[in-house]
Amino acid sequence: MRALEKHLETKKHIIWDWNGTLLDDVDMVVGAMSEVMERYGMGALTREAYTELFGFPVSKYYERIGFDFTKTPFEEISKQFVQNYMRDIWDCRLHEGVAGFLSDMKTQGRSQSILSAAHEDSLHKHLKHFQIESYFDRVYALNDHNAVGKLERGRQLLKDCGFSPEESVLIGDTDHDLEVGQELGVDVVLLGDGHQAPTRLSAVHHTVVIQRG
Repeated sequence: MRALEKHLETKKHIIWDWNGTLLDDVDMVVGAMSEVMERYGMGALTREAYTELFGFPVSKYYERIGFDFTKTPFEEISKQFVQNYMRDIWDCRLHEGVAGFLSDMKTQGRSQSILSAAHEDSLHKHLKHFQIESYFDRVYALNDHNAVGKLERGRQLLKDCGFSPEESVLIGDTDHDLEVGQELGVDVVLLGDGHQAPTRLSAVHHTVVIQRG
């Protein structure tokens, strides 16, 4: 996580993504989706293929990995995946060094928020489980499991937080995080060990941290 420090020197407010950024859940997600795919006679998903294909909205990602919504409705696929995800998330861990880094940022007086496409009630439970909820002043997520995007929640977060876009930075692991950050007018740092391959991120953004250090 120390590789992030130089990007935060002038920032008073850090906006964190959750999945893949703080929570190391990529392998679990690959397994959860592979279980769904195998149920429909499709081949299992590899981590490499996943990080090359994953994106928002997730309906488009489902199509890229081979689902045909005329045969299997999106809602049916999503429900099965979410069931697997919620079953297995308790076996995940935070990325190495996350808890200590969050603690250091709070000690330095920086405000920290989470902006996530996860279900908000579930996210609060997960933050408590991983014993990091106290590091965040605000948690803004969605009220369903469809992960359609988080721009509107981001706008509300910036409106409520009391910090200007210039004082804020968004740290995430997908091109959607970049899109949200650009719309909000905040600087963005992308992490290359999450849900999208670092080559994809580097192709669209100049600040990609490959090794967190």
